Formats: sequence, structure tokens, C-alpha cells
Amino acid sequence: AVVSTQSTGGTVDLNVRVLTTGYWPLPPCKIICNLPKEAELAFKIFKKFYLEDHSGRQLNLQPHLGHADVHANFFHRKESGEISNKRHILQVSTYQMCVLMLFNRNRSVMFLFLRSRDYYVPDSSLSLFI
Repeated sequence: AVVSTQSTGGTVDLNVRVLTTGYWPLPPCKIICNLPKEAELAFKIFKKFYLEDHSGRQLNLQPHLGHADVHANFFHRKESGEISNKRHILQVSTYQMCVLMLFNRNRSVMFLFLRSRDYYVPDSSLSLFI
């Protein structure tokens, strides 16, 4: 299933694979991951849609299994002083997406700031995701 949402932060296209525990017996993810508000909104819309047709079921987000395509703009000042813009698509893990999306609202982000927000990225793995 695919869900698209539009917000001030941009567009989020959410592509979901629903795995039942009978076929994919995964242990629950013990890492808390609060998604950025744009991604959280897309997941809530999908969850509402899914549970309307499948009552009595439970959906659990597994961020350690997810990935994202992040569309990023990289700015470069040429020798002439002109600023050029190059667009890239970055394929990243869910946790890396959470870190990158902080830059939509902040010009720079310090490592200590990211550690203090360990609900975005697991502290033990933070240095791997940066």
C-alpha cells in the first residue's frame, strides 16, 4: 500500500509492507523511534486506512527494517559567486532519515543534540548512522 501526504516540510510517500507474525515471526523492536512529524502523519493515515478493513489486527512499525529515499538539495557556491543547486536522492535507513530530516528545520545539528534526542536514533548506534 502507498500513502502520500503533503505538509510544510514537503511530500512524504509511504510504501508499506504488512508482515503477519505467523509468516514473519519477528521479535518486537525494542528501540523507540519517534518519526519526524511528516512521516508520522503518513503512517497514521495508512494505519487508519488499514484498520478500517482489518479490524482486530495490530500494526507495529519496525524502524530497524525500514529505509527511505530522501530527496536532498546540495548548494554550492561557484568561483563566480553564483550558487548552484544539485538534487540527489539518498537511500538511507529509517534512523538516518530521522537525522537528515532535522536539517529541514536546523542549519546545523550538533552530535550532543542528537544524543539528547535518543528517541530518534538509538544511542548505541548513533555514530554508525552519521
